[in-house]
Amino acid sequence: MKYSKIIGISIIIIITISLNSYADDLTLQGRTALGFRISNVDYSGDSYSVYGYDVDVEIDNAVMFGVNYTGFVTDFFSIEASADYVKTDTDLSSGGLSGKAGELTQIPIFLSFRLSPPNKFRVVPFIGGGVGFFINDFDQNDETIEYIYGSGAKVEVENSLGYFVSGGLEIFITNHVALNFDAKYIWNDIDVGVSTPGFNDETLESNMVVIGGGLKYFFE
Repeated sequence: MKYSKIIGISIIIIITISLNSYADDLTLQGRTALGFRISNVDYSGDSYSVYGYDVDVEIDNAVMFGVNYTGFVTDFFSIEASADYVKTDTDLSSGGLSGKAGELTQIPIFLSFRLSPPNKFRVVPFIGGGVGFFINDFDQNDETIEYIYGSGAKVEVENSLGYFVSGGLEIFITNHVALNFDAKYIWNDIDVGVSTPGFNDETLESNMVVIGGGLKYFFE
């Protein structure tokens, strides 16, 4: 339902602006933009085995906040660097039992390469892809973790690398101010270790669907 609302609002905005969207003086080549974005993050789940039992890992959906800096090399090719922040709960379940494992905090730093059709319209679609470096931290719930792994067990997560594909729109309200809507599918695996002897480190899949919108200011 939340995705359909985002799409519906986007369509209304696009139709409204497109009624008078042609702009002879809209040039992007050589211009840079600074912006901010708010996104919804939908994580995939994963599972691993403890004492022969499968344990399901679920990372809750969350809101992500970020800033970005975009540079147009040409009217149809741009590069965007961004940094975001997201914090969410992580749950574990097995054999009908479940509990909160802790809070996962991520600071993704993305580098995107984007292609846009060269035109003079105020609605500029783009597709792209890129790479990301994730600074990860985990604040564990001792009650759940020690129940699974034993007294004194500590969970540590490593920083990780990811890659993604993306698509979206820049909608120019003026030649300097634009609304931005984008969607990303991100592949990202996190290495997780437990301090208790006898347990192997696990690599957990934490792929993400990120849908968001924001505002950009374009400099001359």
